[in-house]
Amino acid sequence: MMAECPEDKDMLDMANEELIRVMEEEKRLQNLLLKSLLPKDDADERDHILEVGEGTGGEEASLFAMDIFKMHERFSQKNGWKFEAVDIMESDLKGYKEASATISGVDVFGKLKFESGIHRVQRVPVTEKSGCVHMSAVSFAILPQADEMLNSVNDIQKYVIRKILKIHHLRVLC
Repeated sequence: MMAECPEDKDMLDMANEELIRVMEEEKRLQNLLLKSLLPKDDADERDHILEVGEGTGGEEASLFAMDIFKMHERFSQKNGWKFEAVDIMESDLKGYKEASATISGVDVFGKLKFESGIHRVQRVPVTEKSGCVHMSAVSFAILPQADEMLNSVNDIQKYVIRKILKIHHLRVLC
């Protein structure tokens, strides 16, 4: 159509706008198709446990861990999920050395499972007097809540070993 009317500027502009809109829609549909082809994880529907711990950066890292923890608390509330802090270990500046919570709701683990890992920030911290930029890091783990019943000492030992191995795996990725 554009080749048929090269001198009609309005028609050319309209065709270009339509082409851009259609290409964006095609990209959106391709992403939707790819997402629908991925196998569903059984754990996606489960509630999860959130664990945040300070990493490198000293007191600033504990403040960053607190920011990340509170950010997920607000995100949970915004999505209508139940957020319940389980354990918080504060630092000297009232940041969080370690914090854990349970989050319950529809498709909680499915939406947050890819957030696990090391998060870092570069900013001028409140602890800095001269205005220098510091880098801080926190470890962040999203674990699905177990639905299995642990009936024997052997089951409990296997469960704990799996969790320890997972934590060590996360530390190795650092």
